[in-house]
Amino acid sequence: MPSALLSPPPVLRETYHGLLMENVMPFWLRHGIDEIHGGVFTCLRDDGSRISEDKYLWSQGRAVWTFAAVHNRIAPDDRLLAIAQRTADFILRHGRDEEGAVLFRVTREGTPLEPATSAYADYFVAYGLGELYRATGEERLLEEALAIFRRAARVTRDPEFDRFAPYARPPGIRRMHGPAMLGLEVAQELADITPEPDVQDFSAWCLNRIMNHHLSAGNPWLLEHLGPDDRFCDTPEGRAIVPGHVIESLWFVLHQACRRQDPFLARRALDAIHFHLEAGWDPEFGGIFLGVDCHGGTPWWPNAEKKLWWPHTEAIYALLLAHKLTDASWTLEWLDRIQRWAFEKFPDREHGEWRQRLDRSGWPISTLVALPVKDPFHLPRTLVLAINLLDEKSPLPVAQLAATLAARSPLEKAQ
Repeated sequence: MPSALLSPPPVLRETYHGLLMENVMPFWLRHGIDEIHGGVFTCLRDDGSRISEDKYLWSQGRAVWTFAAVHNRIAPDDRLLAIAQRTADFILRHGRDEEGAVLFRVTREGTPLEPATSAYADYFVAYGLGELYRATGEERLLEEALAIFRRAARVTRDPEFDRFAPYARPPGIRRMHGPAMLGLEVAQELADITPEPDVQDFSAWCLNRIMNHHLSAGNPWLLEHLGPDDRFCDTPEGRAIVPGHVIESLWFVLHQACRRQDPFLARRALDAIHFHLEAGWDPEFGGIFLGVDCHGGTPWWPNAEKKLWWPHTEAIYALLLAHKLTDASWTLEWLDRIQRWAFEKFPDREHGEWRQRLDRSGWPISTLVALPVKDPFHLPRTLVLAINLLDEKSPLPVAQLAATLAARSPLEKAQ
């Protein structure tokens, strides 16, 4: 892996592009496409063999986003677009209940197996349909995306809602970070397509939840769980921190800061990314822990000591974006550290994609974490966004916000 500290942007860009187009996407074209029924196989082992032919709808929505985004943002490809369209058709035919909520899991053919137990599935489907609409301009896709999004947004605002699968609300917890985190990203992407007031309002609501409740003034931690009245709960569940979620959530916030041209919001997000990288890094074996306890105790989060691929991919994009926004030295130092570790440990050079799960010391494991799925999502999304950023083709006004952030004292820049 080229050094992020020493390599010019074109070298990094070609590394990312080669990984995406010569390894990741070919893996999915070989192993993931259901040519008979539509949709994508995602219950896969790292070698591409199938664990199951069942289809989780959040994985199907993610796949629509990825195939459409590579077509839209990297290289137009009719085959990728057709896969995205067939997967969207599968979702819209088989993936909803009578009330329009997205089911959690169906058979290969589309027979329901698990009901609508996850707002995450709704959000990912809306996310994918929105990206596919960018490619096709088909109004039906935008209408469906907005309908699914609005239903999820409505239930997410309710503090009593409990559609968190594959997670569950822990005892004593009222609010969870995940719905607001994902809600922000989906809302701001849809608002770019169609800036309707309710979509923008929900984006603002999610941003407030993340930055003024889960991350609050005087507390450096972005808490995964909050108790009644948005209070901190000094319990194992209340002290739970998921560094990968935090970093992913905060690059969503940085995107919002670019849209708003808000340097104060950007600085808060940048400081929190830096803090959680320091807190989440394993000083003995390297890599980012899946979970930590904000008071230094035994983490409540299951499999906390394991090293998963997705926190590292989210950190790579977050740090590349942070470096574009500020010349603070920590951004490149951390980017180099994480890329070196991740590119050494995760690539499966025989099969083309990245391994999903490692033990604490960095050896591959098959232990199930959350769902038995391998999605075409976190790694290819990072690569798509990173390539666009390095090509200066990001749709966001990153350079304008960077110029505002640059108007600081030399002492502040060095921090």
